[in-house]
Amino acid sequence: MAGLLAQIAQVNSMRPGSVALVAILASLIYLISKAIYNAYFHPLAKFPGPRFRNATPFVHHYRNFHGDLVFEYAKLHKKYGPVVRVGINLLSFNSPGAWHEIYGYRSGHRYSQMEKDPDQYERQPGRDWSILNAPSPMHSRLRKLFSPSFSEKSLRGQEPMIMRYVDLLVIRLKERVGQKVDLAAWMNYTTFDVIGDLAYGESFGCLENANLHPWIKLTFDFLRAVVVVQCLRLIPGALWLLNAVLPPKIKKGRDDHIALTTAKVQKRIHMETSRPDFMGEILETMGDPEGLSVSEMEANSEVLIIAGSETTATLLSGCFYYLLRTPRVYRKLVKEIRGTFKNEADISYDNVSKCRYMTAVLEESLRIYPPIPTSLGRVVPGEGEYIDGIWIPGGTVVGVSHWASYHSDTNFRDPYEFVPERFLGDERYKNDRFDVLHPFSMGPRNCIGKNIAYLEMRLIVARLIWNFEFQLLPESEDWNDQKVYVLWAKGPLHAKISLAPRDGVKN
Repeated sequence: MAGLLAQIAQVNSMRPGSVALVAILASLIYLISKAIYNAYFHPLAKFPGPRFRNATPFVHHYRNFHGDLVFEYAKLHKKYGPVVRVGINLLSFNSPGAWHEIYGYRSGHRYSQMEKDPDQYERQPGRDWSILNAPSPMHSRLRKLFSPSFSEKSLRGQEPMIMRYVDLLVIRLKERVGQKVDLAAWMNYTTFDVIGDLAYGESFGCLENANLHPWIKLTFDFLRAVVVVQCLRLIPGALWLLNAVLPPKIKKGRDDHIALTTAKVQKRIHMETSRPDFMGEILETMGDPEGLSVSEMEANSEVLIIAGSETTATLLSGCFYYLLRTPRVYRKLVKEIRGTFKNEADISYDNVSKCRYMTAVLEESLRIYPPIPTSLGRVVPGEGEYIDGIWIPGGTVVGVSHWASYHSDTNFRDPYEFVPERFLGDERYKNDRFDVLHPFSMGPRNCIGKNIAYLEMRLIVARLIWNFEFQLLPESEDWNDQKVYVLWAKGPLHAKISLAPRDGVKN
């Protein structure tokens, strides 16, 4: 004790500059020691992966901030194999078996499911839990409440409303025949109007105004800000400083966004209608102890808007891009759709599902350009669990990266080629591992809106191909060269459109 007091007294007697130097040196020694531990002695150090990259969190967050993390995952899996250490406490898998162990129902296990990574699925300040980020027991309750709105019965009731917006999309594009159009923007206009009507009882007016509603633009800005916040957590005090220097315009936009969400939910609550939308059956549970509160309606409506529109618009944009980049596939799809439907009125929910080649085109689009390209992090419970036959310590964050696993040549032949025939029994692709393909995730937290997404995708693709010819313009040849900030940072997808010939099918 006497020696320690003497050292403290010695430090106290130093000049301020010397004290600062000692503090800096001590911090450097700590950081270097921590990095060495992470690289060589951490419980995950035995897993393959670049040691220098995993010594600190900075490279991982830099890649995330730069928007190319999912592509780096693919390179790491190609070099190191099916399980790779991609962060200090983070493992990435790209095998079919890992999907079931990480995301599936875990019957016979102490923990029925792995919880979501709280850093990735953070609850927004001032917001209630949503179906996206709620812990398991609460998620089960929310899922049970929302499930009737996504049933087969509800889907059929919603079809006429969805068809009205598809009709309006066709009308708007016919007004622009012979012109350059941004197909990605028009996909967003349509899906946001549909989901706005289903969630709030009224559209956002995107198709009418040929523009995204300010509420939606603010939401996109928020998603990009999520990545920035995740990176700034590494710097002590950075989040406080960011909030302190945030321009008043941005703060006002954030407040306006919350106010608009509240207003739309309140308007839907007081709307008297029997129309089959998402909130219809939910409103009947208000006042019930297990029902949805107003604050939960607000939090979940925001999730439904983004999850139910942006992802569908992204898939449709990617689908048309790869169709127009692959003329053989485009002409084959044109032949099927225009040969199947002699009248546009015949294009309905029941009929479009019979178009086998169009279904294969959509499945291949989901593989080559998954709307959620990232890894959906889960936390290994308890002392640890086996994943794909490998023991993983408890507390490890694990996941399967959609883009990386779908572009691995160990899972798919010609992974970067757009080949719908692989889903139709083509002998060349008989060894493709289709059980690794889960673009809507799987298990108790899979996408609740999967069926309505397929309905929209099929109707929109069929109606547009039946009505128009599309030509990809040179400035969009490399459209798929994009960054990822939670979702794809899509640019304009420019194409020239003309009316489809009605006197026969071009081959």
